Amino acid sequence: MNLNFIQRIQSFHGGNIMKKLALVLTMVLAVLLAVSAYADDPVIAIDFEDGGEGLELVEAEIVDDVTRGKVLKVNGQGNGTARTSYALYTTDLFENTNWENGFTISMWIQTDVGSQTLSGTTPIYSVDIGNQGYIAAVCSLETTMNTDGNEPDTGIAPRCWNDPVNISGGVNKTDEGIWQLLTVVYSPDGIKTYVDGEYYADSPLGGGDMDSFLFELEFATALRLGAWTCVWWNYGDYQGMIDDVRVWNEALSEDDVFDLYADTKKVQTVIVKAPTVEELYTYEEHTPIYTLDFEDASVIELNNAELVPGRNGNAIKINGTGRDTNGTSYGLVTTDLFKNTDWTKGMTISMWVNADASDTLTGIAPIYSLDIGNQGYIAVVNSLQSGINTDGNEDIGIVPRFWNDPGNFEGSKNETTAGQWDLVTVVYNNDGANNMAIYKNGESVVRPGMNLGDQFGGGTPEQFFTEQIGQVYSLRLGSWLCAWWNWGDYEGMIDDFEIYNVALNPLEAKYLYTGVPSDTDAAPAEEAPAEEAPAEEAPTAETKGFAAVEDAAAGKNVISAYEFVSGSNGFGSEGPENLWDGETSTKFCTNEFPAESVVKLDGVYNVTGFTMATANDNADYNGRSPNAWTISVSKDGENWTELAKGDDSFFEETNFTYYTGDAAAEGVSYVKFNVEGTASGTFQVSELTLFGDKTEEVAAPVDEALDEKAESPNTFDFGVIALIVSAVSAGAAVSLKKRK
Repeated sequence: MNLNFIQRIQSFHGGNIMKKLALVLTMVLAVLLAVSAYADDPVIAIDFEDGGEGLELVEAEIVDDVTRGKVLKVNGQGNGTARTSYALYTTDLFENTNWENGFTISMWIQTDVGSQTLSGTTPIYSVDIGNQGYIAAVCSLETTMNTDGNEPDTGIAPRCWNDPVNISGGVNKTDEGIWQLLTVVYSPDGIKTYVDGEYYADSPLGGGDMDSFLFELEFATALRLGAWTCVWWNYGDYQGMIDDVRVWNEALSEDDVFDLYADTKKVQTVIVKAPTVEELYTYEEHTPIYTLDFEDASVIELNNAELVPGRNGNAIKINGTGRDTNGTSYGLVTTDLFKNTDWTKGMTISMWVNADASDTLTGIAPIYSLDIGNQGYIAVVNSLQSGINTDGNEDIGIVPRFWNDPGNFEGSKNETTAGQWDLVTVVYNNDGANNMAIYKNGESVVRPGMNLGDQFGGGTPEQFFTEQIGQVYSLRLGSWLCAWWNWGDYEGMIDDFEIYNVALNPLEAKYLYTGVPSDTDAAPAEEAPAEEAPAEEAPTAETKGFAAVEDAAAGKNVISAYEFVSGSNGFGSEGPENLWDGETSTKFCTNEFPAESVVKLDGVYNVTGFTMATANDNADYNGRSPNAWTISVSKDGENWTELAKGDDSFFEETNFTYYTGDAAAEGVSYVKFNVEGTASGTFQVSELTLFGDKTEEVAAPVDEALDEKAESPNTFDFGVIALIVSAVSAGAAVSLKKRK
């Protein structure tokens, strides 16, 4: 049932009964039409309450979840494995169903907490076609398909296909430990992905059109949960739980998807927190073996580049000339550092970058490159992906060739923040696997354990570090020797360039950005006076926050009814409405400023205080609390009064913790929250809740047209009522009929 509908009914008091009844029935019509928007039964529905009957379970099981009851648990084994853990539903429904109205698949998912082996290219679901074909979504929340599985002799033609952007380096984008609704809609407009009822992303149908896709869908033989038949990407199966799987033979609308989320959501009361990087790793201080601070111009050759004021002293400014050019703008440092250094513990490269807000700056523009041979390179590009080709496609005796390519050449874009200094840290691991990690401002954007190609292009990690890095003879900033990708050189500034001959772990990479927290040693306890009881042990330091909103309220009334009015953009499902939903498992998260969220209360209140809560990973990613925030209140939603303001000192770097503030205001019906920025460039808060007492209900709006007919308070116009009831019945029938 629609919450606003219930609240408006509860607010009735006095007035014209006829108007109220007409209004109620009108709202009933709206609710019926909204609920019936996806009222047709799905062609496939799996809720696991029957214990998995009809499913083939391979290293998967039906378990009891405290939130959703019986669900599927998939236990993927991580990178280097595939098709080891899944549930398979074999069916002829794909062949025998009319798909002309589109295709929608939806399911609730909860990814395991703290997995170190879950790849962004791990499949959540796949529709099996032929021997190796698939229509799937992966943990990077991208869709992917290859309808003939690279086997054209299957007769499935033309092949529809698209690949994830960063196949070997994709990062899991689902929320660990939190139930989320994943819905994917396939229509002539392309593929739209929704998370928790909100639009998340879209992608093209690939090499074919919708008619081809729907034709090829009829070749499907099974729905596979947690894995796929794809044999060339072995990034592991899903690790987590799946529930309430539904497939429709139509393309659901955005309203349909939101209603589906609202009607199938269950409040999650138990949330397992992911371990922090501080809990997973140990910090050790490392000193860079090479530092380039751009104070000495004699050590660097400048080509369409210059030294300019930077973060602290000089920086290098690269003035790239845009798409279709290459090698025109760079800073070049010739050095024997790589030849004369022991790299057996790995390598880390770190630098601060400040990209121009340029229309000609592409995602494939290199930030830096280590030059090898005539055209070889070890590089990272502006989309924060790796590019490696150690022999430059030339027969120069550098074997085996180590390589990987950035993904999505045509569509990739700058993934740093234009006009802002970002720290980019790149880690090359030598621990017996094809490991690499790229961090932006201390946060992983390419997951460790991926992204050095196919087992270093056929060689071993030892060969890469002991043989090939030693053949690097120069460091090139803003460009590379690569001659076949002319996507332009870098456009922006680079400062404080450092190289370490060790692979930093995630905690060490984080502290490069945040700084190492200062140790606070407790003062020694004073010796107890003679013949007196010993002094009590000093209590351990405690947070100033609270675990629950009721604790934060300290006896004050918690205002819990909010109607979202408007707000600025958030990441995917992490929009401004999440501030007011009463759940710390959701959050408002964005890097667009100023950020804003406005709500309407269910009455008029005298406010007596407020509380805000941190989100799921503030302890991992510091600097996300707002460093300039304001809470404003209003009677009419137009004239605002400041209730409270502050900075990030209001919070601590903790997860799921409430912090309270004192404030008072009378006659409040609207609340506005505004954020100007954060230290990291990314903002997140999970909850904002006011304390206070209701002094007045908000009157339900009345249709002015009803005022044209004067009626006594207790008189019912049964003709009007019958007309509205008829409209409700007919409207519901039309809604159901048009979707069959």
